[in-house]
Amino acid sequence: MNGNLLFNAGCAYLDRGYSIVVVNSGKEPIHKWSKYQTRRMSKSTLKRLLNRPSAYGIAIVCGLVSNGIEVLDIDQKNDPQSTLFTRYWGKLCLESPVDARTLTLITTPNNGYHIPYLLSYDYESVILAQTSALPSETPLHLPDEKRVLIETRGRNAYFIAPPTPGYRLIQGSFPDVPKIEISERTLLHNTAKSFGAPLIDQQPFNLQPRNTYVGSPFDDFDNSGDAIELLLSHGWSIVRQTGPRIYVSRPGTPNHITSGNYHTTLKLLTVFSPHTPFKPRKAYRPYAIFCFLECQGDFSIAAKKLLKLGYGVPYYNAQ
Repeated sequence: MNGNLLFNAGCAYLDRGYSIVVVNSGKEPIHKWSKYQTRRMSKSTLKRLLNRPSAYGIAIVCGLVSNGIEVLDIDQKNDPQSTLFTRYWGKLCLESPVDARTLTLITTPNNGYHIPYLLSYDYESVILAQTSALPSETPLHLPDEKRVLIETRGRNAYFIAPPTPGYRLIQGSFPDVPKIEISERTLLHNTAKSFGAPLIDQQPFNLQPRNTYVGSPFDDFDNSGDAIELLLSHGWSIVRQTGPRIYVSRPGTPNHITSGNYHTTLKLLTVFSPHTPFKPRKAYRPYAIFCFLECQGDFSIAAKKLLKLGYGVPYYNAQ
């Protein structure tokens, strides 16, 4: 990719008030980017990052740090009919032809689409529509796995932007995207929801209370169980290790794309992908990883199964 082209585009985004990050060909930031969720990088930093060999494209951080930008992400490759965008756009034009004509449209690799717009507030990312995975794509341990059709990228998320290879503006203007009202956002979202049900609820997730008696199977598995081996046995793969963090990829994804990481010192798994048994951005100890991979999230069954595997002692033996 032409470095000057990316630099000029990145400067234009910064001038427009967007926070940006530099990504590699796997759509991952090539640098620590959490600080850019609250402030923008300098142009000198952008130039330095683009000189790295792994620099491939630019992404825009969503939320108020970037003027309240949110993007509707239509992932047409997951649509069995491969006509998702045509059906969505046709329905939107019937509902509100004026709104449809004023929106910005960007095509993405794999025949997907981004619809970015500005809001007065920022929101978390939300999955709006899904479809069932094909039987050949569904691991045996995830019989109800779904494929996301339409979702939003909101606060603390990012989306890849032109002129990153494969991303092209086909309607409207960019980076000068329209600012829309809540009612218009609701229309966009409700139209998307008509193509499927939400994949997961958007409520905060809390693990069930742990049984913390001395010698419990949960504590024993936390101390002596192998969380990485457990993930590998369920089709996950290791991408790389950086210090105490082992970056892993969920089943069904290329090995160079990370779905989360396991911190070997803290013994915590954190995932980024919504397409796993785990809630994104929540930390899971080894016993909880076992529970969700082996027991569909049932902690009572997990305790009994761990006891049978030789971890810990029954509660009545610990008294």
